[in-house]
Amino acid sequence: MKKSRKILISLLVGGMAGSGIMGFMACSNSVPNSPDSSNEQEAQVTQNLEYEKIEGKDEYRLVGLGTASDLDISIPKTHKGLPVTEIAEQAFRSEEGKEVYITSVVIPDSVMSIGEAAFYNCTSLKSVVIGDGVTTIGECAFYGCANLTNIEIGNGVTWVGDSAFEACNLTYNTEGDLKYLGNSTNAYVYLAGTSSSDIRQATIHEDCKIIGESAFYACARLMIIEIPDGVVSIGKKAFCGCDWLNSIEFPEGLRSIGYGAFNGCDRLKSLEIPNSVTFIDEAAFSSCFDLSSVVLGNGLTSISNSMFWSCDNLKSVVIPDSVTSIAYGAFKDCSSLATIEIPNTVISIGGAAFNGCRTLKNVVIPNAVTLIGDLTFHNCYNLKTVKIGEGVTSIGQDAFWDCNDLTNIILSNRVTSIGDRAFYGCESITNIYYEGTANDWTKISIGSYNSDLTNATLYCYSENKPVEEGNYWHYVNGEPAIWA
Repeated sequence: MKKSRKILISLLVGGMAGSGIMGFMACSNSVPNSPDSSNEQEAQVTQNLEYEKIEGKDEYRLVGLGTASDLDISIPKTHKGLPVTEIAEQAFRSEEGKEVYITSVVIPDSVMSIGEAAFYNCTSLKSVVIGDGVTTIGECAFYGCANLTNIEIGNGVTWVGDSAFEACNLTYNTEGDLKYLGNSTNAYVYLAGTSSSDIRQATIHEDCKIIGESAFYACARLMIIEIPDGVVSIGKKAFCGCDWLNSIEFPEGLRSIGYGAFNGCDRLKSLEIPNSVTFIDEAAFSSCFDLSSVVLGNGLTSISNSMFWSCDNLKSVVIPDSVTSIAYGAFKDCSSLATIEIPNTVISIGGAAFNGCRTLKNVVIPNAVTLIGDLTFHNCYNLKTVKIGEGVTSIGQDAFWDCNDLTNIILSNRVTSIGDRAFYGCESITNIYYEGTANDWTKISIGSYNSDLTNATLYCYSENKPVEEGNYWHYVNGEPAIWA
């Protein structure tokens, strides 16, 4: 009897233990954060892609396909425990002898930038999802992806480079006459273009962040455009050739204006650039023939090449103290610009910057500037007085060529070289107010065809009335005066 009881107890205990183990095993398999779940998640992303560690950061850059064989690429958020934050230039570029046949790409939120030509000519690519972490899409990033029809652009994108989606076959979200790219939560992130170039007015969707390259290109009859507060960048040639556009109000929060964005907007009359704008690309407002006044915001540090080239009617420009450089041809052929105040913060003035400013009368070059470039004031026919700051050491070739009315020059004693033809055709020069001595003047290297300069009367600076004979000058109320 005792023996049978022991057997019964053993069976009961064994049964309980067995059922407990089975119950625990069943429970373990249903826990979502089990040790195996991260491995299972990792298995869903593409393995064996090629990476490099970003110098100075605990981050990785995706540089290529590596030995991955997947056609549908899902880029992992991490590599070796560190975040993947960049896709390198030309990472998946497809070319003869190095074809890439991927068909889809999912870019995670960890990635912040997609490099230039990253997916260039991936002709098999059909679908792309860009995570919300991406802020910049480089030039030609998806250029030539002829079969790319579907792309989701994340909410974090603030800048899209030139030709990023050129030669693709994208499907757009449309509202009225405007075509957008976006995502499931915001279908209007990127304004890609219009359904007709004959539109007269347009209201951009309030959720739009980027006005894309050539979005309104050659919409010659466009007269009214409303840009919402959320827009942060305006792309290359976005409004180029909008002949009838006569006014535009930029939102506070706008950061950049692309190359030639408003080139040829003939009837645009005035501009006020908000302080939020930190970059305006070359020729952004060139050939805006009716543009008469410009106020630049204090977020700008440079006036780029040809920014206002051939703005014939431009009369007034306010340049903030934040600007440190005026680039090549910035105000070239602004024939109505009679005055310009260059702030003392400017350290560089590029060649031809004021070439052809035919009504410009007086110019003061700030002391921080070290070089006056070639052709800087060429053909400024009405220029009468130039004060060259004490920091200038070199005056480039043709700098003041054909400044026919130039009569007085105030020249720093730090100038060591004057280029060929720098003052050629300046027949009216009568006085040179030189801040050095007569001996210092002889040490300046003066190039050929500068007889109009060398034949003028040289006055050397003397703060006090000199006792010795000679030609001397000093300042009276900020203006040069000859010692009698």
